[in-house]
Amino acid sequence: MLINKQLKTIPFDKCYEIYTEATNSAIEGQEAEIEARYQAQIELLEQKYSSNSEAPSEVSFGDQVDRDTFDRVDLCRRVGNKAIIDIWIPRYKLGPLLFSVMPQIMAHIANKPFRRGEVTTAEGQIDGNKLLKTAFDFTDPWERGLYLFLMLDSRSSYLPTQYKGEGTQFCALVPLILYAFKMHHKIPYSAWDKKTLTKVVNKSLLDAMLHEGEYTRDDILDARELGLTYQIGESRGKVRNAQSSFKLWSTKGGCLHGVPHLAQVMYSQIWCAHPSNRTHNMVLDPKNWDIMPTPLIADNIFMPAIKPVIKDSASYDLPW
Repeated sequence: MLINKQLKTIPFDKCYEIYTEATNSAIEGQEAEIEARYQAQIELLEQKYSSNSEAPSEVSFGDQVDRDTFDRVDLCRRVGNKAIIDIWIPRYKLGPLLFSVMPQIMAHIANKPFRRGEVTTAEGQIDGNKLLKTAFDFTDPWERGLYLFLMLDSRSSYLPTQYKGEGTQFCALVPLILYAFKMHHKIPYSAWDKKTLTKVVNKSLLDAMLHEGEYTRDDILDARELGLTYQIGESRGKVRNAQSSFKLWSTKGGCLHGVPHLAQVMYSQIWCAHPSNRTHNMVLDPKNWDIMPTPLIADNIFMPAIKPVIKDSASYDLPW
């Protein structure tokens, strides 16, 4: 099939295939390394015993060695994301095309029929796990690949820019699946149950959305200045542009040290969260996902605070 700007021509089934091959290979490789280390430790114990005793051992040396473990979910996420970005997107030359079909994707996942009462918790909030099964047909490899694409932590591989232009609509601060339902059903982000979003919002953004912290305006401004100031080199002492800097480069000693990257962006109002760049599509405050916070710096009050929203009608811990 010829790939074009029609959503169904995008080979998301190949995305799922590449993701699966990469994650299965990574898991097998990690398990092989762990087994090799385990057997090597057993051999050392056997050699040590044999050098001190001629009698056969009455105990199992394997019982004396702890077998290493690893986080399969985290490994699959990291390796799978990398495979999608490094293999799938360039192999099929999809960068600009993916951006162009984003409105179609939003409509595709949100316009499947559902009854709100069947996808809510006892408290009346949207249950992400239930609505996810309505939005995607996980028996279909194409739909699985689409889901995996929407859960990427990095969006720079298909968005021309994220802090300006049309790219702001789908930037790193936009929870894409939630946004589809906000756009087409007017469901606010705050209507979703936080405990059910692990498989609905990509990890880097969810870490920011769930972050809890109390900071004064002055402390945040100090951390912002620290993070934007060059610490070494010929530019030492100069301050980076808050509108285009995608992160705080130095955080040690400031109140935002150790805070998730995108939460830093939200609190310090830089990059996509800058008052001249932000839109209502974005989550801009971990405490309230639907508000537009007051600008940190008074001058920003006179900047355009809102940009128009362009509307258009083998795995571990995955929803299938």
